[in-house]
Amino acid sequence: MSNFKVKFTQNYLPTKDAPASVATKKKEKQMKNKSILFIVVLLCFVLQTKALFGQSSIDLGVALSSGSVTMSVNGNGSSSGLSLEGTITNNTSVEISISVDLKECLYLLNSGSGQNMLATRVFLSDTDIFERFFTIPAKVSVGIVFEAYCVDLEKDNPSFLERFRIGIKPKAILTISEKINRYSKANLHIDLVRPIQLALWRAQGKTWEEIEKGFGFDIVDWEIATTIINF
Repeated sequence: MSNFKVKFTQNYLPTKDAPASVATKKKEKQMKNKSILFIVVLLCFVLQTKALFGQSSIDLGVALSSGSVTMSVNGNGSSSGLSLEGTITNNTSVEISISVDLKECLYLLNSGSGQNMLATRVFLSDTDIFERFFTIPAKVSVGIVFEAYCVDLEKDNPSFLERFRIGIKPKAILTISEKINRYSKANLHIDLVRPIQLALWRAQGKTWEEIEKGFGFDIVDWEIATTIINF
């Protein structure tokens, strides 16, 4: 009898445990597959979100300060709006994305006798102005155009021969520069070229009579400029 009991116990236990072991392994495999699927879906979501909102793009001012990019800028004869042209060179070994909207307006010093300029946005040449950012391949130069505004009313518009470099903003335009930047970002799809130009000159004490001698505008532009000044 004792031998039978030992033999029975040895045969019975594996028979009972075997189905449970198979079920456990199957369940673990299913959970592993679900985990992998979840990670893949999450990664796709993150990448799509990143692309949609341009989270990988950097501010031009930051890129210039770090040496990631360098640029060459000249006038095109205009006083306001898309009034500066040039090139940006990606000095890095990877593709980078540049934000269209500048974190802070850039003050651009004229090498000649024409106007100094305040830049609010930067675009690729011949591109949709409603893009939020643009990419530059590694070690490549691309054409750009700045949305920029004349700072000095009494000077001539920048010519094609006049070059620009980044400068320190004069105290007279520090506050209005911040207001222009905030207001334009809050009203991206509105044509604000004339109101912004008016606000920039008016903040420096220029009057209606002084401005209208060389710049066309109407009462609506003047009122929007007032809103920007008080923004």
